[in-house]
Amino acid sequence: MIHTEIQGDREVDFPRRLYTYHSRLTDRDNRPVATFVVLTDDHLNWRPVRYEHALWGCRATLEFPSIKLLDYRDRTAELETSPNPFALVVLAHLAATATRRDPAARLEHKIGLTRRLYRLGLERDDILSLYAFIDWVLALPDALEEDYHRCIQAIEEAEHMQYVTTAERIGIQKGRKEGEAAMLLRQIARKFGPPTETVRERIERADSETLLEWSDRILTAQTLDEVLH
Repeated sequence: MIHTEIQGDREVDFPRRLYTYHSRLTDRDNRPVATFVVLTDDHLNWRPVRYEHALWGCRATLEFPSIKLLDYRDRTAELETSPNPFALVVLAHLAATATRRDPAARLEHKIGLTRRLYRLGLERDDILSLYAFIDWVLALPDALEEDYHRCIQAIEEAEHMQYVTTAERIGIQKGRKEGEAAMLLRQIARKFGPPTETVRERIERADSETLLEWSDRILTAQTLDEVLH
């Protein structure tokens, strides 16, 4: 069995949690398990690869291969020429990290990545899945989102193809906003404890631009009020 863990935040107990997952999977299915880790956080020196505990001469160890997506920042040319669809996922993640406070640059990256997606020659369902991911990870303020869709429509018309209908775009945008709200609520719960119903309602009513701003603030905020003020 293959267990893949994608981790977006630095977490003190992360190796122990992996050991727990690995042990439970092995016990449940009675077969070997290989655990692999993809680190998508922006802490360059956080690179967990091992868990170990020992008591009275008894020792348990788990070593797991891990990759850091930040390590691909100097390999964008290689990623851009790769036919592997996951190269596009890594490029989108790197662009999201680099343009966190630069919406105009994010728009440019998003258009370029969508154009590259269309030219990969994938099946339509695969294109829709990757399109949804790009749209989610490179979320834009509403005004720039409109510019993005106009540009993509122009590309589709020029190349006589349409992979994503207007109705699908609306559905993807709705799903993206719900995902952003769910992610922020999870971050709040981890850092400040379970959010109140009032906080939940406020987050669920917020637009994408506000959710992005709050998600940035939570990285350095010491209180929940600092996040939502």
